[in-house]
Amino acid sequence: MARRASLADEVEQVAALFSYSAEDVNKGVKAFIRQMDEGLEKQGTLISQIPTYVTAVPDGTEKGVYLAVDLGGTNFRVCSIVLHGNSTFSLQQSKVAVPRSLMETKSAHELFSFLAKQIEPFLKTHHEDHFEKHRNNPNEVEFFDLGFTFSFPVNQIGINKGRLMRWTKGYDIEEAIGQDVCDLLQKEITALNLPVRVAAL
Repeated sequence: MARRASLADEVEQVAALFSYSAEDVNKGVKAFIRQMDEGLEKQGTLISQIPTYVTAVPDGTEKGVYLAVDLGGTNFRVCSIVLHGNSTFSLQQSKVAVPRSLMETKSAHELFSFLAKQIEPFLKTHHEDHFEKHRNNPNEVEFFDLGFTFSFPVNQIGINKGRLMRWTKGYDIEEAIGQDVCDLLQKEITALNLPVRVAAL
């Protein structure tokens, strides 16, 4: 019995090392919030913060067709989402590998032109009527709003504006650093005369 009691005592002593009182939790929370506030105010802090420009979330009653693109490490995805207004949606998507040569090209134009050129066949396939109407009457057809998931560090300065801070994931296009990635994509979309507006980053 004494040995069992001794073992139980040892277990309690070890468990006590991981004890975190309510007071300690409150101290940790306050320190965390302080560090986040510092990260919003200046560069080079323990927790770097970049402000969000998204000020609301969907409630399920939204309707319409929206586009989204996602540039990740090796692939580029294009998709369209139809919101039905009852918290349901329909989704179409495509995926293409980004050629290695474009990940290290000297010109940002080459990469972003490639991205825009993936949007064009997607629209022709999944939204042909809208695409053709825009070709015939470019001033009368509504534009698709597009959300751009850009999986690299950016300094976001607006809902659809963000300057590339640095490349990761094997990309190395020095010319693009410091430029607004939404603007780079929009220029190539406009050059192809597509009914698409980069609306959010």
